[in-house]
Amino acid sequence: MPREYPRSRRVGEEMHRLMSAALQRDFSDPRLTLVGITDVEVSGDLSIARVYFSSMNGPDRADEAAAALRSAAGRLRHLVGSRMKMRAVPELRFIYDDSLDRGERISSLLAASGRPRADHD
Repeated sequence: MPREYPRSRRVGEEMHRLMSAALQRDFSDPRLTLVGITDVEVSGDLSIARVYFSSMNGPDRADEAAAALRSAAGRLRHLVGSRMKMRAVPELRFIYDDSLDRGERISSLLAASGRPRADHD
């Protein structure tokens, strides 16, 4: 019988929280100033973590942000491992999350077509 809340999911959520905080607090790389972690999915054997990120600089600078995250991966793994007390920290793989860009594009298409936006006050 599968568990309701597997360990890989709990680890992913904690890694998400810790990496988001670490990017804001512990890194001074200007390429990372407008980068946010949107999700972390950890494999069942806890060996690989797919880290989804967004960039307020848009998709044009996503490769630059990915390169900055890859160069910071060792330090991020160390910080996460020490704060989570993990012996083996998953390998970090960074994937650009374009959902914000797609949402913005859909909003602008709706605005151009004259349809009202679904903004709720």
